[in-house]
Amino acid sequence: MIMKISGILVSVVFLFSVASAGAAESPGQGMRPATLSVLDGRHYVSTSVKGDAANTPLKVSVEFFEHSSDGSEEDLRPTMVASGGCNTMGAEYSVRGSRIRWISEIETTLVGCIINYDGWMSRQFKAGMKASIGGKWLLLQRPGITVWLKRATPVLS
Repeated sequence: MIMKISGILVSVVFLFSVASAGAAESPGQGMRPATLSVLDGRHYVSTSVKGDAANTPLKVSVEFFEHSSDGSEEDLRPTMVASGGCNTMGAEYSVRGSRIRWISEIETTLVGCIINYDGWMSRQFKAGMKASIGGKWLLLQRPGITVWLKRATPVLS
């Protein structure tokens, strides 16, 4: 009888632990406005991109780091690099309130893409997107557009 109760207790504790671990990984919990200091050095890859199906990329990745145009420590600027699956685009960015946006000239690769989302990417980040962060999750939003991204290993670090 004691063994059966112990087995049930262990099972209940195990199931509770598994459920708790899954809940901690769910997007949307504990979200707060993103800041430069929290984003710096992080790379995110989308798990969900919702918007106008004709113009919205299937996958989005963004990476945040400090970059110097002249190689000096004094010229370090917050930089965001993004890709919608083909070309990679980047520029200096700012976070004001809860909005993240590119604030300098955008530099991009020029790969000949069959499907090109460069216009979509540059419009979203030039206009600015509401950015919220929680745990491993980054949520980017504009009217009619929602992008959930999960933290990944930085590519450029």
